Amino acid sequence: MHPATRAYCDFLLAVTYSGYPAQITAIWALERTYLESWDSARPGAHPYRDFVNRWTTDGFRSYVGDLQSSVDRQLEASVGVQSPRRCHPARRFRAPGPGPASWISSPCATDF
Repeated sequence: MHPATRAYCDFLLAVTYSGYPAQITAIWALERTYLESWDSARPGAHPYRDFVNRWTTDGFRSYVGDLQSSVDRQLEASVGVQSPRRCHPARRFRAPGPGPASWISSPCATDF
């Protein structure tokens, strides 16, 4: 497996150990990234045109918008809410991407 694919899979697995607000935010961010990336490639070179068209449909845009609405609701619901949980202060995992900026650190996996 390519190292970038392995890192992506590891990130998705790490997110499963997070709370729902972090999970829905991560999924929204990933899907939004797909949408923006393929949208910027429009109309796309001939060999990639099917991919560009598939990931930029109105239906996919609507799905990404619905995810964003879910994220917004989760953020609004969690403002000012303090969790009683205690987490290890060194909780870290590597998000997909090169370099030290791709490390996510948080006292709790659900705090980002």
